[in-house]
Parts: sequence; structure tokens; C-alpha cells
Amino acid sequence: MTTINIPSGTTLTASFALNQGDNITVNGPGTFDPTSFGTFDLSRLEGSTATINAKVGGHGVFDVSNITFGGAVGSGQTVDWELGGTITIDDPAAFKATIAYPNYTVPFEGPFAEDLALVGLTQAAGWSFKNDLLSITNASGKVIDKLHIDGGPQGVAKAPNGSVYLWDGYGEYRLPSGSVALPEH
Repeated sequence: MTTINIPSGTTLTASFALNQGDNITVNGPGTFDPTSFGTFDLSRLEGSTATINAKVGGHGVFDVSNITFGGAVGSGQTVDWELGGTITIDDPAAFKATIAYPNYTVPFEGPFAEDLALVGLTQAAGWSFKNDLLSITNASGKVIDKLHIDGGPQGVAKAPNGSVYLWDGYGEYRLPSGSVALPEH
């Protein structure tokens, strides 16, 4: 396990070379800016995870299978959602990056599961998707969160803990027990 702590008022620009099964955590309060090396790539490292608890700035690509974003992520970032991967967004309101949905242009054999969890949206009651923008609404139809997605989900569900999960229509789903599908509007 590798942990990097970025002090307040500083920005980390660095590249990472990780091995299969490695885990990395990047903590703030400073800023993590992967711009200098373009792509933060863990996509082919099965069993590897990244937890980013620092503000993410700049322009770059997170090409990962399993990642948790604990803080703000700027609009200049793209997160490539890999086949079989999980993305957890702990602060959906502060997440401005684009999610690039898994691309299934080549045949694959399952089962694969993809999870995208938006944590803390306890008021979620419905959803819509238009022009690469997923909108999560409350019971009165007011938009409570938006997420830019290149491609779209097949469904959205809310778990008993208030997290919202997206699924893509392929493979297995690892929704928490007691999850309820939300209506599409």
C-alpha cells in the first residue's frame, strides 16, 4: 500500500508506476494534478485500487478499474470506466469530471460487473439521461445531482444507505441488498 500526503497549498504533479495488486491512496488537503503525465493508468492491474482523497485539478485521464474519489474532481478530468471496474464518488456535488462508459465494441465473456456508486444521495427518487448528462431527481422532480457520462446507464437504483448505483445492462450487478430501482423520467 502506497500513501501520498499532499500538504495544504501545494500541488502534486507526478507519474506512478504500480504493479498488479498494488494499492495507492492520495490524501489532501493539497491538490493532485495528473496533467504532467496525462493518464493515471491502473486499468490492466487486476486487484489494484486507487483512493484519491485530494482535490483533483488540471486535465487528464484516470484509466482505472477500481477507484474511489473522496473529494472534488475538476471538469478537465475524464475517468475511463473499465470492464469489471468500480467507481465510488463520495462527494457527487464536487465531482465535475466526465465518466467514459465501458466500451463493448469487442466480444467478451462474463460475468463482469461494473459499479458506479454516488454516495449520500438520500433524497434520490428518479433519474433522466439526455445529451450525456445524468440527472438525479428528488420526489418533487428537482434535480439534486448531475453527472457527465459519455454513454448512458441502463438503470439507476438507490441502496438503503442512500447511495445511488448505476448499471449498464451487461453482466452481473452487485447492488447492495434492499436496493430499489429508480424510475426514469
